[in-house]
Amino acid sequence: MNNKMMLITALATLYAESLLTDPEKDHDIIRKVLLEAKLPDYAEEGDERAALVEIKDIITSIIDGGMPYDHTNVMKRLKLATTQIRPLYDTITKFLEDDIPEEPEARIEHLNRQVAQYYFQLRQAIQGVQLKQKLGRTLGALNGTETRVDLQTALNDLKDTLSTFSERSHNKIPSLVGELITDNKAPFVHVFDSISKKAAGNGLAYGVERQLTK
Repeated sequence: MNNKMMLITALATLYAESLLTDPEKDHDIIRKVLLEAKLPDYAEEGDERAALVEIKDIITSIIDGGMPYDHTNVMKRLKLATTQIRPLYDTITKFLEDDIPEEPEARIEHLNRQVAQYYFQLRQAIQGVQLKQKLGRTLGALNGTETRVDLQTALNDLKDTLSTFSERSHNKIPSLVGELITDNKAPFVHVFDSISKKAAGNGLAYGVERQLTK
């Protein structure tokens, strides 16, 4: 999930919550999204930065500024921010205004399920960002471009991150996902096999591949 989809999903979560009387909120996850969703420093004509900054501002106002979610106002602000990029506005509208059942019980069930699914996706996205950061730090320590941490510490931290990623209970939501997609660690094994061999050549043995394929 890229930064744009992280922000749109966070906004959709707040919209779905606004339609429920007592939703299960986890706004700390949304705060992490705001922190991790990096945007370019400068905007070029026709790009999406201004709209994404507006989404960030809206989300911040709601979760930390005490502003209630007002869908009409939110959509007006987004429309103004996307005057040069109408496809983005159409994408956001379609994403937010998903088909919601009219029947009260079905509506509540649908919205609760939607909120849970959005939080699941956001947690996965944040963990993915953190995993990439740890992997980049490990490769930097191996290549000598990262001097703030030694290779052994970087590898241990990365292994712990992978273990936590797989073990956390929120990674498996009954009826929403049959199998955690990151259970397939094959894409990581190749990288870690290379790291392990180089590390072993430096006198460091970790058995990283064996840990990953357990």
